Amino acid sequence: MNWDAIGALGEILGATAVVVSLVYVAIQIRQNTNETKMQRTQSLIQANSDVNSQMADNKELADVFQAAVLDYRNLSGSEQMRFGALAFSAFNRYSFAYHQFLDGQLKEIFWDVIERELLVFLSLPGAHAWWEKDKTRFLPDFVSHMDALMEESDVREPDLSFATPPTDQGRDRATL
Repeated sequence: MNWDAIGALGEILGATAVVVSLVYVAIQIRQNTNETKMQRTQSLIQANSDVNSQMADNKELADVFQAAVLDYRNLSGSEQMRFGALAFSAFNRYSFAYHQFLDGQLKEIFWDVIERELLVFLSLPGAHAWWEKDKTRFLPDFVSHMDALMEESDVREPDLSFATPPTDQGRDRATL
């Protein structure tokens, strides 16, 4: 075997090692991308759970939310500010999620759930009033998307039973 043949064999082995390395790197990048997508999705789900937990843990906030979704304009200034801050925080995340969906970073199945939740929320009279007042604070394409969804939505008469005080308030809570 001469030096030319040994050199050619070395180049073939080197090229093969480079190709194997590139395949390995591509696999690692794909796995990392998938993991990042799942972490973002989990973070969004956790943020939504945190908002629900806040209301479950804070009766005053839950009362403001309940009153706001029925009649936002009838709230005091501080109640409007409190509800607005809560709604803005949530919709800011939803706007981000919308752009993640458009960029292929959020699976359609998760975005569909978020969209449905948003439509139900915005069908509530007070929530709709808040949206009309504050929607200019969000990115225009998200606003256009949400407005178009509401226009096309089949959510017309929301269930307001959660926001209506029970008629039998004199009942002892211990018997519930």
